[in-house]
Amino acid sequence: EQDLTPAVKKKKVMVVGAGPAGIRCALTASRRGHDVTLYDRMPVIGGMVYPGSRPAFKDELKLILKWWETELAESTVKVNLSTEVTPALVDREAPDAIVISVGGKPIKPPIPGIDKPHVVCAIDVMRDVRAFKGKKAAVIGGGEVGCETACHLCDNGFEQVTVIEMLPSVMALSSKITKNHMELLLEARPITLMEGTPVTAITDEGVEVKLKTGKLWGVDADLVVYAVGVSADTQSSQSSGPAMKVTAKSGLIAELSMKANEVHIIGDCCHVARILEATEAGEKIGRWL
Repeated sequence: EQDLTPAVKKKKVMVVGAGPAGIRCALTASRRGHDVTLYDRMPVIGGMVYPGSRPAFKDELKLILKWWETELAESTVKVNLSTEVTPALVDREAPDAIVISVGGKPIKPPIPGIDKPHVVCAIDVMRDVRAFKGKKAAVIGGGEVGCETACHLCDNGFEQVTVIEMLPSVMALSSKITKNHMELLLEARPITLMEGTPVTAITDEGVEVKLKTGKLWGVDADLVVYAVGVSADTQSSQSSGPAMKVTAKSGLIAELSMKANEVHIIGDCCHVARILEATEAGEKIGRWL
């Protein structure tokens, strides 16, 4: 445990978002002597780590969540889950500083039929797979999240899952070690891979794709899942000092940013990254406060 230098001036700090960046920031700031409250609209901590930890083959992430829970319980950080932070709430709390770490947004691909009722985001499936019923599923996107979601569906009652990837191969952007591990998981389950295959539409019966021959083909699916990545909030800029300039003209980040003299934006809502980079960002701002 590091012996952090006590803060020169105690501040009332509101950290919005209990992902890796928010948790680390809250813990570090509290150890420096600040009065810190951590908020999240979800009933659990962890941000994207929580849904990522649900599959049986991702048990190591559950250990990270347990460690964070213990660290927070042993700290002076006040944790408010299932709480939607609004400008009115910030007005009532009147913090000296706000750290916004609300995470990125799943990319919703502009595919005809994407708003049909049987189409969902992979993060929602990973968070609570039991909420989704059916025997056949199609996953749009063959990156790490898409492949993990396909495996998770197979492990929870879906008998036939198809992963559809427009790039020449699934896991094309992953390391060789990660790809090899995922290939073993995919081969052990009833999963069909359609690589180099763009999706042209989503229908009531499933997904329409364009084969390499140019022919349109239908993939039957009771459930269609999209997993094409996460984007940062491009309307805002990252903090670079005790105060920051926010370029967003509307939205929650812009509204919250007007409620305190000191504002920092960190984590995936600023720049999509891994747990390591998010933790480093939280540590940096926690020391900066």
